[in-house]
Amino acid sequence: MCNLICALCFAILLIFVAESKHSSSSSKSSESSHQNGQTASKFCRFIAMEYANGEGGAEHHHHRHRHHHQHHHGSNRTTTTDLQAVMEVIRLVSARLDLAQPVALYKWQHNQSIDDPVREAALLASVATQANASGVAADFAQQFFQDQINASKIIQFAYFADWQQNGAPNVTAPDLSTVTRPLINNVTSELVQALAPIQSIRFERKCPFDVAIGFAQLFGTQQINTNPEADRAKALCVALAHICAPIN
Repeated sequence: MCNLICALCFAILLIFVAESKHSSSSSKSSESSHQNGQTASKFCRFIAMEYANGEGGAEHHHHRHRHHHQHHHGSNRTTTTDLQAVMEVIRLVSARLDLAQPVALYKWQHNQSIDDPVREAALLASVATQANASGVAADFAQQFFQDQINASKIIQFAYFADWQQNGAPNVTAPDLSTVTRPLINNVTSELVQALAPIQSIRFERKCPFDVAIGFAQLFGTQQINTNPEADRAKALCVALAHICAPIN
């Protein structure tokens, strides 16, 4: 029960941090960040609501909505298979965000910009190719990975701001090309494949509920990093903003 309460509190925390404005040096980035924050905030608010309403369990959630079933896509019943698929995506998203710190440190030490439009475009093109090979809709995969790019940059910008004020760690960052980027590429490939099983789940009414329960289990068992350092919560919220289909 403690894990459930802790997870709900963290979901509420995500709502507040997602609504805070992420500082940016350009007006275009600021506008994009604001839009990302609105999408993530809406999604996290819905997760918190679904989690609270479904605290009695997936079966309770199913009965509570069964008279509305004809108005929603798919089933309201949470299955073990669906939950495991969603949890795997969340776990990999968190693992990919773990690599934002060494990326930021390398860029800081080599006076490189966080924004890299050319590499970001190449990543999205590669994701589309991998998605087609894995049976994942390319437009969904590219949208999802645009969220991953935005989330990673939230953490990187937060570290830059902290290091500007307090100084960077006195350690040499791992080489970006030969060490960190191959790790990112490996997680990216795993994540593309993990999107395949959730393509149908994401259109169902229960999707945010599955995400909330999956997040609760991962959070409660410390399988994902929820360190509040460097806007981690906000980044997680942005990274998961489109795991479920847009909420109207």
